[in-house]
Amino acid sequence: MDARIALALGLLLSACGRGEPPVPSTPAGETPLAPLAFEFAGCAQVRRGPVCLLAAGPEATTLRLRARADACDLGVDDGPAVPGSGPSAVVTPGPESLARGALGLRCGDRRARLALGTATEPPLLDGLRGQPPDDALAALGEGLRSASGEAAARLLYEHARVENRAGRVDAARESLGRAIATADATERIDLAVRARLLRAFLATAARDFAPARADIDGALARTGEWAEGRMLGLFHRAVLERESGSFRAAAEALDAAEALARAFVPTFRDAVANERAALGQALGRPEEVVAGLTAVLGPDRTDCAAVPMLGNLAWAQLRLREADPAAAADPEPTLRRLRALEAPCEQPPTYRQATRLNLAFAALLAGRADDAARALAESAALPLDVEASRWRLDLEGRLALRRGRRPQAHAAYSRLLALGQAAGEPEVVWRAHDGLARIARQAGRPRDAIAAWRAAEGVLDTAVARVPVDAGRQRFLGALEGSARGLVEALAVGGPADAAEAAAVARRARRRALEAAALQARLARAKTPADAGFQTELSTWRARRRALEAEAADDWRLSADELAAVRRRRFQALDEQERALSGLLDRLAGPVPAAGPPPSLPDGTAEVVYFPGERGWFAFLRRFDSAETRALSLGPPPEGLTSEWALGPVGPHLGGVTRLRVLAHGPLRRLDLHAARLAPAGRPAVSTWAFEYPLDVSAPLDAVAAAPAPRRFAVVADARGDLAAALHEADRVEVRARTRGFTMAQALRGPVATAEAVRGLLADVDVLHFAGHGAFAGREGFEGALLLAGEDRLTVGDVLLLPRVPGRLVLSACEAARTAHGPGQGAEGLGIAQALVLAGAGQVVAATRPVRDEAAFALMERLYGEADPDDFDLTRALTRAQRAMVERRPGDDWAAFRVLVR
Repeated sequence: MDARIALALGLLLSACGRGEPPVPSTPAGETPLAPLAFEFAGCAQVRRGPVCLLAAGPEATTLRLRARADACDLGVDDGPAVPGSGPSAVVTPGPESLARGALGLRCGDRRARLALGTATEPPLLDGLRGQPPDDALAALGEGLRSASGEAAARLLYEHARVENRAGRVDAARESLGRAIATADATERIDLAVRARLLRAFLATAARDFAPARADIDGALARTGEWAEGRMLGLFHRAVLERESGSFRAAAEALDAAEALARAFVPTFRDAVANERAALGQALGRPEEVVAGLTAVLGPDRTDCAAVPMLGNLAWAQLRLREADPAAAADPEPTLRRLRALEAPCEQPPTYRQATRLNLAFAALLAGRADDAARALAESAALPLDVEASRWRLDLEGRLALRRGRRPQAHAAYSRLLALGQAAGEPEVVWRAHDGLARIARQAGRPRDAIAAWRAAEGVLDTAVARVPVDAGRQRFLGALEGSARGLVEALAVGGPADAAEAAAVARRARRRALEAAALQARLARAKTPADAGFQTELSTWRARRRALEAEAADDWRLSADELAAVRRRRFQALDEQERALSGLLDRLAGPVPAAGPPPSLPDGTAEVVYFPGERGWFAFLRRFDSAETRALSLGPPPEGLTSEWALGPVGPHLGGVTRLRVLAHGPLRRLDLHAARLAPAGRPAVSTWAFEYPLDVSAPLDAVAAAPAPRRFAVVADARGDLAAALHEADRVEVRARTRGFTMAQALRGPVATAEAVRGLLADVDVLHFAGHGAFAGREGFEGALLLAGEDRLTVGDVLLLPRVPGRLVLSACEAARTAHGPGQGAEGLGIAQALVLAGAGQVVAATRPVRDEAAFALMERLYGEADPDDFDLTRALTRAQRAMVERRPGDDWAAFRVLVR
């Protein structure tokens, strides 16, 4: 479930605000009063002017107002502002204001007024509640024959809503076009805005992004001082940006909508929370979704507004439970709350179907096959859409497999495979191959299982390039690791050739996640969402996908030969469209560095790849003096992941090795293997081996030029002006670099270290030392930034779009190498240090967590102690520095720093 649920349940209410309102007239001879700009919310309807139309009836209308003025205490003619409210006021217009037809506003010597009136609705609407769609449409059609002006606009809008509810989306969009024209002509701002936003919602749901964007922009342009409208317009913009893959823009729009909700419409914060959850789902962050929605919902909410949030919460809990059953919360209580709200909230069949399917999934994850079967049987009585029917087939296959009924499981997954292939849906095809592999493994046919898992992995390899960003590339790849785990475990028990393939599978899984994260971050900083060509191409791709699915529904009528010919023609057109879209993405955001074959290992070097199987972890070791890959079974960690548990079994095989390259998967990324204390000596591993942590990508992009002047060294320090220790560190580093023979380029300290200046420096030097603030921002999926002068930031996306970066960088900043890790978040992540490596840097020293200034300073002094500009190897330099810290400052957190390499 996603934010569309919230909208479909009636959150399309209104839209936006800002402008210069009319000033009360000034009697002759008096000094004219300065105008007061303001915003308002709470009106039943709004006309241009602005005119706030209040609901008729006994209930008083509460308006919320805010002055656009500094140091302002807003007052109104009907009474003072709420105590302590400053520029905001909450007021119920009294009889005098209603009689005058205006609410006077005052703020010092500034004045304004908000014209008031009484809202009216066509009487016909009162009798439509609860009517079947066909009856309601007939009544509305009859009413439209005699309606004109505002009444016609309102009836047309309601007609479109009922058409949409009845599944007649094209007719609804046509009715909305007429409603918009009529509302504009009669200057009914609220109707003009709401109709545009509903049409934008329908276009977004159809992945028709360009017209959706135009409608949202048009709605926002018409809102004037109406803050509610601006809030809803920004909310719809957030939904559009998320659906089209621009996650940072979505987060920014959502933040702005939430700020307006806090000030003007507190009840709308539920919708914001649900959309934030949908954004978290798209980013593959189920833990954050669960934390955010749990805080909003609490344990006792049973109102209908909670339904979409409960749906998102349940799905995130299911994702976590599937990834780690022992650590995740049980999703079934959430699903039971959803089920209890079905009748009172009149949930549509699709909601009820989703709840039953997810209850079946939860029961399967808990090992309760009978409960899963009952939930699936109940779901059979409800209508299935295409997506739900495929999910049900997957669950039927899982259930049959758990019960040992392999023929039934095979039938379900074979059917799922046929459906996925016919419609060109990579996730469906992947799930089918994964299910068929598990059937073969259960039947004792390991080679068949390996073949099916290879096919599943092939789907994911293709999906890196072929799943457009709006389809959730990061989520798609982060969640579907099961085939890699199964394949790695099946191969690891074989001979040397199988072990080498298992290591290659593990490496590919890391690369896929890395490529997905890099593309996402690039697009976040590129101008992709606003590019009309991109939106048109993406909408065309989506339209072809929808047409392909509709055609595939009739494939059963064709003979085998006819079916083969139809599918060749069908997928040729789609293939051409996908290539065009991929090329456009590359032009807008730049290509992601490709991964090459495993590099040859220099003398004294070994490489270890860590990857989880289904029942425990494996380490795959390759040495400089052997052509074979050794598979080491680590099993499950006895008491959680530790460096000693991971490195201990590898250590005995490292005789003659001086440098160890560590390719860690998922949660192992957070382990400091260089700090592992191994028996019998109990000294940190860095005392024996030099460590580096590769991202495992090939040479830099062609666009990355060779360094124009070798040996050029630069320093950036204390950009925010609040780290005296960073200035001291930079001074010492500069002195040491000069002493060692580096050519000093420009040094940027304090306010001159702007984003523009730092980008220029990165393009011009070979070595850069940064001493200052780093930030980790995992919620938005852009997980790191260097904080520069003023409010400037150099983000992951900014770095990935740079034409060139230095070959070596030292980032003396907190968390510069930190990445998100957790269930469903994939094999690899991006911090600012990782982004620099992807952008072309050969070596980057950075910390994975905060470090005290004194410890960082001591380490950096030692790092440059023996630096040689002709052979400045950061792996050797950091190893020497860390060994010195072990001897002289063992209590400092020297292990937070590591070397990231290509």
